[in-house]
Amino acid sequence: MKYLRSLILAVTSTLTLPVWASWQLVPELSSVNFVSVKQEHIAEAHHFKTLSGNINDKNQLQITIDLSSVETNIGIRNERMQKMLFDLANAKNAILTANVDKALTDLNKGAHGSVLVTQPATLNLHGKTEKITVQLLLSKTTKGGIVASITQPILINAASYNLEDGVAALQKIAGLNSITKTVPVTGSFVFKK
Repeated sequence: MKYLRSLILAVTSTLTLPVWASWQLVPELSSVNFVSVKQEHIAEAHHFKTLSGNINDKNQLQITIDLSSVETNIGIRNERMQKMLFDLANAKNAILTANVDKALTDLNKGAHGSVLVTQPATLNLHGKTEKITVQLLLSKTTKGGIVASITQPILINAASYNLEDGVAALQKIAGLNSITKTVPVTGSFVFKK
């Protein structure tokens, strides 16, 4: 009888949980990429190797980007970006946060398995938090997961996050005439329960 009561309690408590509660990021299937432009027309693609995140029981999406994991395919440039641009001694991570409650509700109701939303969000980078807008395509996977893809690049301006001095330091040490101060950032995030 005691076992039956415990089982009933366990089953009924799970029925009251939100449909999308406790989703964890799958880092090896997720990515954050950005493009820098130097000397006015030389574009190079970069990414971050270490991400973490979740969608919590309040449908708050959070992605944490480990800035020390920046990968530019040139070791010395990785080190310079870590020290001179991102200033890892003071801020190791960038954090993207958005409430995706309506998007997940629409995704759950939809017949197509995908929903496109324009979503207010916040980005904390280099000790500053700014409001941004993110266009996300949320899709269900065949294995019961969720994919959230940034479909329109987020434009990150160095001035908005006090990164201008870091850009100038990189430009000087590399002997470049220019490095753009605005970079487009894209990402794709896979979540599983």
